[in-house]
Amino acid sequence: MRSAALRASPNTPLGPEGLRRVPHGYRRDYTGGSIYRRDQGQPFFLALPTDQRYDQLRGPEGYLGFPASDFETDPEQPDSGVTRFENGAIYFWPDEGAIEMREIALRYVGWHCFGETDEPSASDEIYFTFGVAPNLVEHKKTVQTRIWHDTDAGESRYSESEFMELYRGLPFGAAISITLMEHDEGDPNKYRENVEIAVDKTADKIVEKLAAVPVIGTFLAVLGQVVFVLALPAITDSLNELLGTEDDLLGTVGLGLTPKDMMRLTRVGRQDFHGVQAHLESPLIARDGASYKAYFDVEVV
Repeated sequence: MRSAALRASPNTPLGPEGLRRVPHGYRRDYTGGSIYRRDQGQPFFLALPTDQRYDQLRGPEGYLGFPASDFETDPEQPDSGVTRFENGAIYFWPDEGAIEMREIALRYVGWHCFGETDEPSASDEIYFTFGVAPNLVEHKKTVQTRIWHDTDAGESRYSESEFMELYRGLPFGAAISITLMEHDEGDPNKYRENVEIAVDKTADKIVEKLAAVPVIGTFLAVLGQVVFVLALPAITDSLNELLGTEDDLLGTVGLGLTPKDMMRLTRVGRQDFHGVQAHLESPLIARDGASYKAYFDVEVV
């Protein structure tokens, strides 16, 4: 049994039995991995780290089904890449190991106030608006929190009843804008509409950039570039133009998540950020004496 596009050496066969029957196909094990073939299908080789993770996911009897490609190398990182399956993919990075592609949810979970504004009022009244421009642009979204009154320096907010889902879908990366407002007499919906415009503009640019991407394997390199080279500056620059220098605006910052970031975070524990349990934090938002950060988590769904 040979793989037509074999890009790695399976090395020495394991055991004398040769091919082994598995449901709806065949398998042969080697010291460097395994070759699988669905009945009447094409054989594909799984290198050892991917093969081991595939076994943990019940192999061809699991949700992934049979392999649909050999290992596809990331053109920017030759020791990294992806193996496609009938119903998904397993990525491999030397520093992270083999990680299966599953749908994830990115959520806002809280904030911390490092310092209040230097306005005459005793406390801040704040709200966040998030613009999400994912590489799967059909999942773009704009989300706005409620207004928190009487916010003081050193205070954190972390309540499951206030968690907000920003993205749900395959972990192909996203650019997120985080806008913080100090509420006076303005209309929060006006700022939300501006964020929606910026998200739409960014999504159009992402669609144009990805038009030439033919297969999932190239996402390893291309989507990371899209997030940081195109999408993240596009969404933050658009917002800075639209929001201008309104007195209520405490700042807009950007957060970029690559596919690797999204998949890696599903495998690590949350950290404690000033009482907020989260995977990651925004850059510091600071203006008029105030300084805040927002916090997020990523989980498999």
